[in-house]
Amino acid sequence: MTTLGGGPSLGRGPSGATKFLLKFDSFREIPSDLTEPTLLGSVFTLFAYFLCGTLFMCELWGFLMAEHSTRIVMDGNQDKQLRINFDILMHDLACKHLTIGIWDSFGSERLNITSNIVKSRKMHDGTFHPYTDSELLALDKHNFTAEEMEEYNKDWGSSAEKHTSFDNVIESHDFTFINFYAGWCHHCRMFAPEWDKFEKEANSKPGELVDSNGSPVSVRVIKINCVDFEETCSQEQIMGFPTVRLYRRTVTKRRSFSEFPQARNAAALSEWIKKELKKQEVSNPNLQFHNFFSEGCRAEGFVEVARVPGTLHLEASHSDDTSLNFAFTNVSHTVNHLSFTTAGELSKYPTRVPRSFEEHVNVLDGRNFFTSGFHQAPHHYIQVVSTFFETQKARSYQLTHQQRLAAVSKHSTPQAKFSYSLSPVEVRVTQSGKRWYEFITSLLAIVGGAFTVTGMLQASTAAAKRALKINLNKVV
Repeated sequence: MTTLGGGPSLGRGPSGATKFLLKFDSFREIPSDLTEPTLLGSVFTLFAYFLCGTLFMCELWGFLMAEHSTRIVMDGNQDKQLRINFDILMHDLACKHLTIGIWDSFGSERLNITSNIVKSRKMHDGTFHPYTDSELLALDKHNFTAEEMEEYNKDWGSSAEKHTSFDNVIESHDFTFINFYAGWCHHCRMFAPEWDKFEKEANSKPGELVDSNGSPVSVRVIKINCVDFEETCSQEQIMGFPTVRLYRRTVTKRRSFSEFPQARNAAALSEWIKKELKKQEVSNPNLQFHNFFSEGCRAEGFVEVARVPGTLHLEASHSDDTSLNFAFTNVSHTVNHLSFTTAGELSKYPTRVPRSFEEHVNVLDGRNFFTSGFHQAPHHYIQVVSTFFETQKARSYQLTHQQRLAAVSKHSTPQAKFSYSLSPVEVRVTQSGKRWYEFITSLLAIVGGAFTVTGMLQASTAAAKRALKINLNKVV
């Protein structure tokens, strides 16, 4: 190619090597003069950008988050000891009366543990007052078995029946209406038909009698043969026959009763007992199981124990200057923290663990365990499952928990018990995730696929739009 002046060409074409490479161009450019932007294309392009960005973030999150798989094997942990970390608040027990101990299935028992444990006083807010008699009556209820109740509800007609405890007869109901009689007494024989009639009627309708608050009370009507049970009648100072008394269950006072003074017939008995009960208050509408002491105690620390089943117990005890009445002691508590770890280590856990594991590590944390009356104590049963994280080479323990409100004898020491046992199997956790090249492959597939599908949708929409215009022009 020459210029008008016959001079050499100002530009040269591509060389032979370049021409050869251009044959492999799969991304040939279309001159901008042959293309034009459209509103529809812009909308689909923005949609494609949004779709690709969203899918990219999801794929990146999946790449960064590790996947966990678990398997169950026999527990091969050969550690000899285990650490119990705890932070427990006893709401109604002063620190000087709180003793912490450990018992295990090897027979080892450690009482009054103080090392590695810090006790701090917690003063109660608000007003404080001792329990009233009505509160004590409502809270101090015994849980007799059905067999025991069957015995205590019977008449004491013959020594062959072997009744043993007059105190339990009185304790088994709010009120006990008793006819003390002797078989040789003429007045007793005359009174017997009227009493039997009244006894049958009263015992068949236990919910009809109410106290001064209008609440139903438990009343049992029985009779006692003072010939066969002479010792019991002597202890109750029965001076004549028949003697009819209404006994009330008491807690702090000496045995209390009212004596029936009127005519001996069923109607008079029924009328008198209703009037007498109306003077009494058994149910307390404002009943509170409030603080018996003016302070509580927070026990925080750890103990290292043998790696065998055992019990951690927090119990009430006498102090140097005060003896407790165990019958009125309250061991309600809040578990701020309780966990099991390897001896010698702090309570720490791997950070990247399955959510299901996190939910079972501190199953008791922040939970309250309150008793609703005297002679009760919360007992906890904990299954400890060893868990090993193979990637982090770390061991921790998952827990399962059950609890019940146990009945405690009047003279027994109340305890908050945490019984634990170790599972014979171990959970092994393996961590896995995507490799970098898998992530890039997925990313390219997502971006390419998103733009391809969006392009197909745009082309289809544009074609439909053109066809619609053509049809409209034909109609016009």
